[in-house]
Amino acid sequence: EPAMSNEKTPDSDRLIAWVDVETTGLNEQAGSILEVGIILTDNALNEVAEWSRVVAFRDCVDPEIEAMHGPDGSGLLARPMFRPWPSFMFSFVEGSSNAPPDRGDVADEAIKWLCSHCGDVAPLWGGRNPHFDRRWLRHHMRTLHDTMHHRNVDETTARILLESWAGITIPKDPAAGTKHRVLPDLRETLRVMREVRKAFGRLRS
Repeated sequence: EPAMSNEKTPDSDRLIAWVDVETTGLNEQAGSILEVGIILTDNALNEVAEWSRVVAFRDCVDPEIEAMHGPDGSGLLARPMFRPWPSFMFSFVEGSSNAPPDRGDVADEAIKWLCSHCGDVAPLWGGRNPHFDRRWLRHHMRTLHDTMHHRNVDETTARILLESWAGITIPKDPAAGTKHRVLPDLRETLRVMREVRKAFGRLRS
């Protein structure tokens, strides 16, 4: 059961916590979280609040991820990387001089932030690929994972069903997927979901 649980609350009355994580690779058992972000919206997809943090890590970074987040990418790993054995590497936002907090502190902060906006009503979990993000938070930040509801609002599934069942395609933003930072990526997810919502409204009328 989620830590914030009020099962008598209808799902339509819950806030939606749109979650995104950036990671050192694709395997949560071997990698670490680099950044986690949440945008809270109401059921009509109006933004309520946003939160994000870069996370300290101590794992090697997959080469493609290093390129994605390096100085020529998102800038999340803008500082030079070094690989002594064992490897002790921290992620830094470009221009930052302080090491980011560890995952336990980040999880605690996120839970307090969620509770301040949601009270004891667990928010639904929203995202572009919620199963991926859930796996990583379940493994690395279980308390944060369990604070949110077990039901997903999945952008990818919504787009696929809208196209296959109603023939409606949501055009992609040419710049989407190039930022690789949690808040810009979440806002692209919300842009798509607002278009999905409009399409459902047209079908309903």
